[in-house]
Amino acid sequence: MLPATSATGRYTPRQHDHVRGFRLLACAEMEACIEDLVLDSVEAAYETWVRNGQSHACLLRLLAYTPRESFPKYWEQLPFTKRLEFVKERFVGWVRASNHGIKESDLLALFGPVGIEMSELAVLNGDYSDERAEFGPR
Repeated sequence: MLPATSATGRYTPRQHDHVRGFRLLACAEMEACIEDLVLDSVEAAYETWVRNGQSHACLLRLLAYTPRESFPKYWEQLPFTKRLEFVKERFVGWVRASNHGIKESDLLALFGPVGIEMSELAVLNGDYSDERAEFGPR
């Protein structure tokens, strides 16, 4: 998909389109990878809880982030495992249904509810969305 490197730095409009398309697909793959990693973490934490009752900060943080108005009326009667299942499924549904990007605000929306702080992610310490503004969603 990417053109060969030009010694003169000149490329056809079609080659520029191919590069923009490649960058757009690369951003979409990064977004999907990040979403999958977050969801895998949530699923693993929930399975650990169900299997041996070992709590994980990821689930507790998710429980704290879930808006109380989204809880069913019978919330107080639910066993704790069902409460965790409810917030897990709500979060998974939101991640799958929403279109996230790779801007810092998008990453915070994904990472915050599961307990990952941006300060822990030194490699992602910037907002790279401006570099793709000309060809992808923001």
